[in-house]
Parts: sequence; structure tokens; C-alpha cells
Amino acid sequence: RQPRQGTLWVRLLVAAVLVLGLFAAFWLLPEGVGLLTTGESGAPQNAGIVAPGAQELVETLAGLQPGDGVLVAFEYGNAYAEEMAEIAAPVLDQLDTQQAAVQAVSTLPEGVVLGMRLSAAPSETRYLAGNASGIANFLARPENAAQRHLVLLASSPERVRWWLEQVALANQSRDVPLTVSVGLSAAAGPRVAPYLQTENVRGWLVGLPDALTYRALRGAGATDGLEGYGRVQDILMLAH
Repeated sequence: RQPRQGTLWVRLLVAAVLVLGLFAAFWLLPEGVGLLTTGESGAPQNAGIVAPGAQELVETLAGLQPGDGVLVAFEYGNAYAEEMAEIAAPVLDQLDTQQAAVQAVSTLPEGVVLGMRLSAAPSETRYLAGNASGIANFLARPENAAQRHLVLLASSPERVRWWLEQVALANQSRDVPLTVSVGLSAAAGPRVAPYLQTENVRGWLVGLPDALTYRALRGAGATDGLEGYGRVQDILMLAH
């Protein structure tokens, strides 16, 4: 059945607005103008507004000492691999800078492979079978009692919940609590937001704009692709 003429015009108008917004993001918005502003030193001045968890993540990882045990959980599949790689890479780079002793794990078979593809990732990623029970069994092993921090990189709210719940249970019998930082896909962010406010979470990133801010806070720069994406986000957020 053909759509009514009024509905068709609404669809065309929406499409035109989106196209004009993208055009403005790449051609009309001056370079350096955006939601993430910098001072004379080049450090972001409003990162707490643009990416509220990024500063705490930088500070948390900066507090690690050489040899501190850090778990990195790669909990995303092929569909989110490109986005999550941009979030994971600068975090892994900071862990490498801190000389942390990183152990990589995943409850997803594809997560094992994807984690090993990243340049600063450990050469081996351990597969944890059994979903939430596999996480619980892994955390309960005596050799993991010395782990100090968990970096959870995920695209699935369900797997974030598994990890945070099992870490909370494991911490009940640990002398030193295992703290957690989280990197999320943009799609998972809204559904996971309540979990990010728990006491045990020490910093987080949601989507590519947060990854861009994290890079800027560390003075690591950004890829051209991230900068372009960030400029589109500026337009969309201003319009909203």
C-alpha cells in the first residue's frame, strides 16, 4: 500500500535535516569548535560534561604501579569490533605505559580472537566458558586474588551485569577489593548507566566521543576518523 502524501513529505523533511546536519558537521563547523574545549595548555576544560567518566578512568589507571595485576575482559563480538577497538586501544596503551601485568579474558569465543588483534593487548586471551558461572569460578581461583583492577570492554549490557555482580560477590571475601573500569559501545551505554554509578566502578567510556575525550585528556591525540565522528556528535548534541 502506498504511503499517504503527508507521511511521505515528513520522511523527506527528516532526511533533508539529517543530510544538512552532516554537511554542517564536516564543512560549516570551524575546526577546533566543539563541545570539547581546551585551554592554553591544550588540556580539555569541559571533559566532565562531555565524557563524565573519562577523567576518573585516566586517574585510576595512572595510579597503577609496575607489575600490578589487571584483568581486561573483551566482551564484544564482530559487529562492534571496530567501535570497541577505538575505545580499547588507548586504554590498553595506558596500561602498557603503567607497566601493568595484564591478563586478558572473555566469555565470548570471538572476544578471545578480537582481543588478541589489538596492538597493546596481551598475546593470549583466556576463554571463560559458562557465562556468569564461568566468571564466578575464575574470580574464585586463588591465583587471581592478587589482581588489583578489572577493565571491562563490552557491547552487551547483560555481560556487564554478569561481571559487576560477580566482582561484587568476590569482593566480599577479598582483603583488597577488585575495582572496575568500563568501556562500552554507544548502544549499550544507556542501558548500563545505572551500573556505572556503583561504588566499585572507577571511570568509564561510552562510545567514540568518550574515547576521543580520553585521548585528549592523556595528550595522545586522536585519529582522523574519531575527530570526524566527534564533530558530527557536536552538531547532533547542539541540535538536541
